[in-house]
Amino acid sequence: DKNIADYKQQLINALNNAKGDVILVSNETGMGVVPMGELTRRYCDEAGWLHQEIAALADQVILMVAGIPVVIKPTSSDH
Repeated sequence: DKNIADYKQQLINALNNAKGDVILVSNETGMGVVPMGELTRRYCDEAGWLHQEIAALADQVILMVAGIPVVIKPTSSDH
């Protein structure tokens, strides 16, 4: 049986070895009320940690707010 860490590492490895452009879309789980349920809180924590790892690898990170792109991490050519 694989655990969350194994799946997360497989994704990170795949992103590191990707030959072309990769666009990932995910929901932000850490900007609202902290869930009371242990399982829901764990999901939010795991998703947040995964987002941080992916953002560290990414060339660019954009947060969409009400349909407006907010650049969190610009590409090096945007500086």
